[in-house]
Amino acid sequence: MYGRITRLLATAGAGLVLPGGLLVAGLGRAADAATGPVAGTISTVAGGTGGPGPATSVSLSACTLKYSNGALYFSAGGVIDKVSEATGKLSAVAGNGLPGVESSSGEQAAAFSFSRPCGVSADPAGNVLVADGYQIEAVAAKSGTFYGVAMKAGRVYPIAQNFTGFAGSAGLGGPAMTGAVDVQVDSAGNLVIAVEGQAASHTDPEGDSQVVVIAERNGTFYGQRMTKGKPYLIAGSIDGYTPGNGVRATRVDLGDSIGTLRLDSAGNVVLAASGSNGIGGPDNTGPAVAPQVRVIAAKSGSYYGRKMTAGYIYTIAGGGSKTGNGVPAVAARLSEAAAVAIDHAGNVVVADGTVRVVAERTGTFYGQKMRAGDIYSLPGLRAANAVALDSAGNVLAGSDSANIIRMIAERSGSYYGKRVSAGHAYTIAGNGRLGYSGDGGPARSAELAPQAVATFGAGDLTAIADSSSHVVRLVPGLSGVFFGRQLRAGYIYTVAGTGIDANSGDGGAATGAALEMPVGVAFDPAGNLLIADSFQHRVRAVANKTGTFYGQRMTAGHLYTVAGDGDFGISADGGPARAAALGGPQAVAAGPAGSVLLLDSGWEVSSGTTIRVRLVPAKTGTYYGQRMTAGHIYTVAGDGTYGYAGDGGPATAAEIEAQGIAVDGGGNLVIADRAHVRVVAAVTGTFYGQRMTAGYIYPVAGGGTETGNGVPATRAALDATAITVDTKGNLLLSNESAVWLLTERPGRYYGTVTSAGDIYKVASSANTAWLGDGDGGPATRATFGCAGIAVAPGTGDLLIADAAFGRIRSVSR
Repeated sequence: MYGRITRLLATAGAGLVLPGGLLVAGLGRAADAATGPVAGTISTVAGGTGGPGPATSVSLSACTLKYSNGALYFSAGGVIDKVSEATGKLSAVAGNGLPGVESSSGEQAAAFSFSRPCGVSADPAGNVLVADGYQIEAVAAKSGTFYGVAMKAGRVYPIAQNFTGFAGSAGLGGPAMTGAVDVQVDSAGNLVIAVEGQAASHTDPEGDSQVVVIAERNGTFYGQRMTKGKPYLIAGSIDGYTPGNGVRATRVDLGDSIGTLRLDSAGNVVLAASGSNGIGGPDNTGPAVAPQVRVIAAKSGSYYGRKMTAGYIYTIAGGGSKTGNGVPAVAARLSEAAAVAIDHAGNVVVADGTVRVVAERTGTFYGQKMRAGDIYSLPGLRAANAVALDSAGNVLAGSDSANIIRMIAERSGSYYGKRVSAGHAYTIAGNGRLGYSGDGGPARSAELAPQAVATFGAGDLTAIADSSSHVVRLVPGLSGVFFGRQLRAGYIYTVAGTGIDANSGDGGAATGAALEMPVGVAFDPAGNLLIADSFQHRVRAVANKTGTFYGQRMTAGHLYTVAGDGDFGISADGGPARAAALGGPQAVAAGPAGSVLLLDSGWEVSSGTTIRVRLVPAKTGTYYGQRMTAGHIYTVAGDGTYGYAGDGGPATAAEIEAQGIAVDGGGNLVIADRAHVRVVAAVTGTFYGQRMTAGYIYPVAGGGTETGNGVPATRAALDATAITVDTKGNLLLSNESAVWLLTERPGRYYGTVTSAGDIYKVASSANTAWLGDGDGGPATRATFGCAGIAVAPGTGDLLIADAAFGRIRSVSR
């Protein structure tokens, strides 16, 4: 996910009553106090960066860590965050989390769109520097002129770009450049930048990593004479594949990537180099380079137990084969050398999967006796890819795979809002769940990975299938008791799932039950929440109130299986639904008379790929032309074969390619069938301008070649993967990049004037241009990645599950 997504809204807060009695709550509109939003305007109503708040409540995946001025800084998913050492609270420094969006120089920090932010640093003036792909940006701490740029406090400015035209070379950079991954400011104010995987020349098509300095003033630095404002290459081979040790740094292969670089107390550049496999060069036979920790000497002198020459490079750890504790660092084997930091004693701390220490001098550190030049492992931190030291000397390490930042306490005391004991490890940031945070807080600050969305009631109760987090979440539009809990309007709550990828908990509290892959959600007429748990081959229900539903006595807030026995397969029609094997429910909808409809798609050894729409009636009766028994399961559309056939005949004999299902106001089953929209009539009658027989299937849209607005629905070219019905009986259908409207009657909907029976695009993603998300503008010029749609009953607004940006978007009706 994708990562961390932010949202800036000029909207009223949850539960606020505006003049004229307009209530803005939950997933309500971005509203003007007098007139409301312009119809067809898109806004974000849920999904954000997480925080501000306790750092351990937020999802994160830190790229690098840097401690400065009383806080730990890091980049996570397009947002630059900091965690206070004193309080443990996380707050955003800059970034709106939108990937690939172009932002202008001088934009407000919270609205700025970074491209690929990774390395973060802070200069003596308190400005935060970000290595962001093709450029370095500064987040101004105060107004003034820095790096030759006039800045205003709280805004973001590029201070170095492209890194081309290095002095003494033919010029590096270009379209194949990966970009900057880390940046530091040395004691002279120069920018020291790690540039990763750059295509250096025609003899090096794969590219290697370099270290670049942009001089802040005239002088001699790193063994070179430099002129203010110009870039200089100080390390990394331009041509050739020299592993190198004790040679000029510009002749040496640094490997394919640099994890981080840091400056020690003498000003030397200490860097973590990942190594390379030797592929590249004129004949693709360059020598392999092992992961190493290397030092570029700033001035000639003795460092790390050896004499060094300014501008030359030296390996101080890695490149060997020994794996034990307390072995000479230069004889040790490093697995990745992802990051480095320098502690108060001058020791080099390395994130190498585990956290390891290269002792600068002999002594006792982190509770271990260490000998100068040897390497030691620290306990308590695993899968580490980022490392830093704070003001108290505590070791901080981040893990991409665990999605947390941990601390090994140097001494007992109070740090990051908790009491700690020396030598023990503690989690100080991250909740361990990528893309999930914010429970019990405002929905607009929560991190989401939405795959489907559903709504219920005039208060716009909204459910979100947060599939990758294995939960279903709920946002009430009005405060009240839902699912046995008192919930606050506009806040977000997990209503089902523990976040563990499993199946458990039937009959118990839904928040204590494990879901494996909730990909579809719907509400039934009683407000119970239906969940398509695809990988567990079940449809499950969370009771909104205590009562008897689906033949079972249910307790409010508890979870129950409605269909499926947990085994893969396709059971015959007519048996008990809870004993039936299902292929894999992909979508769920409330059917006639309290029944449950499910789209069941899977693969079976005996019959190959199978697909059907099936129904579980709440009451015995006739549905879609079939007599059915309550609690049993029946096929109502599809013969199990993927394809398109059978129009005008029994729906159970038709081939379908169903991607989404809905039920219209007449109880008819409406299917998003890829290139078509098809209807299975609930009763015999005239629908969508056609005479239909109960249980038979008919096309009502798609199958054509026309792509314009206002064309007859049956001539339109479609690729529909989700479908819903709005409060006026119109059909809305979508794929990843667009939402179409098929009108039941003429009118003005979502800012578009329509004619009955024609089809119109009411939302369209411009996600190939990356010119902005479009909030506050027309939905037809927005950017999103639609995974599902719903309509808010109270407002009639269209909701989009924006899987690309981890948000719920709203299009005003």
